[in-house]
Amino acid sequence: MEQLHEKIKETVKLLEQSQYTVVLTGAGISEESGIADFRSSDRGLWTMLDPDDFTIQRYKENPKSHF
Repeated sequence: MEQLHEKIKETVKLLEQSQYTVVLTGAGISEESGIADFRSSDRGLWTMLDPDDFTIQRYKENPKSHF
């Protein structure tokens, strides 16, 4: 357990020193947190957005149109 606490402290220190941080998570983390996922038919983000707008092909066609 002590080793885990040291790893957590080390991670916190790195995050505090970082200018940019990216977190990659697996499927389901948003649902567990109450955030709409992409695919749910009743409230998923793809019911409000066109998934085709977020493909590499679309980006290559017009890179300045994306955020």
